[in-house]
Amino acid sequence: MKLDADGNVTRANTLEIDDSEAGCTFEVLENSDGNYYLWGLSKELVTGNMRAILTEMTSEGEILWSKEYDFGWNVTYAYTVNKLYLLPSGEMQMMIAVFGNVIIMQTDADGNIIWGKQSSIGPPDGAEKTQDLNG
Repeated sequence: MKLDADGNVTRANTLEIDDSEAGCTFEVLENSDGNYYLWGLSKELVTGNMRAILTEMTSEGEILWSKEYDFGWNVTYAYTVNKLYLLPSGEMQMMIAVFGNVIIMQTDADGNIIWGKQSSIGPPDGAEKTQDLNG
């Protein structure tokens, strides 16, 4: 949605996500081309899993591409998309909190994952585990 200086809607667009029961976006960033990246969540209709969604759209609201990242955990009550950073190279870094796990990943300008890491806080003794999501 785009608003004018008085708060009136000048443009609105709906991102349609297949098999999605609900969705929301927490981060919006403008890139050097004047397009926008939307970083948000979608709740998958059948499994109830939350999926992270990264979309690029033009300033007129045309969707250029959209990628889904399903990490497979059905803990919808504790799944949060946090920050999205646009790097000078055009690549992006983002963070996702999934219950006791934190996922940090980097994508290219088209949303393809370059690398991803998962870290989990263990039992109360403070043990921490890190896993490479690339294999």
